Amino acid sequence: MRLSEVVTRYLRDLSCRPASPNTIRSYERYLKHVIALATVADRDTVSAFTPDVIKAVLASLREKHAAPASVALAQTALGSFARWGVTERYWVANPMDGITRVKRPKRLPKAFESDEADRLMALDLPAPQHAARAVLYFSGLRESAIAALTIGQVSFAPYTFDLGDQSLTVPGTIRAISKGDKESVKPMVPELYRTLYAY
Repeated sequence: MRLSEVVTRYLRDLSCRPASPNTIRSYERYLKHVIALATVADRDTVSAFTPDVIKAVLASLREKHAAPASVALAQTALGSFARWGVTERYWVANPMDGITRVKRPKRLPKAFESDEADRLMALDLPAPQHAARAVLYFSGLRESAIAALTIGQVSFAPYTFDLGDQSLTVPGTIRAISKGDKESVKPMVPELYRTLYAY
């Protein structure tokens, strides 16, 4: 059987699990890299998914100076595909066995200095970019979550958050799908409310 067909089946199966669209897109990108390497070697077959091909994919990412987190994600994607393939009996042994694990670096996001943030917010932008910048700046959402937002997820109705001993009422909210396909409700501060309402 062709490796490309097996990858298609895996991605179809993955889409039926609680995996976010972003995760599926990332996994598909790295698996297409595997298919490309197998095709170059004229071996688009299931048996072409070998430790050597996996090492070649990871080495290629490093040669392109991919961030360690990206290399770790690629290894996670290939590992998931390998385990699934063993379960589905496409290969007997897990091709990832013996591959040294890449540790995903833990880091905190780098915050803007106060003057940097002021200069960023002072830039004169077209209306769509002005609105996107406001959501990025005031909501704390990830870029991928913002890119997937729809108008139906934005509410301009007042909302009260229960904080235990006290409460917080905001002029509006954004319901976003965050990492892990989880819905979260983000408050709209007045500045964000005014920007989105005007837009």
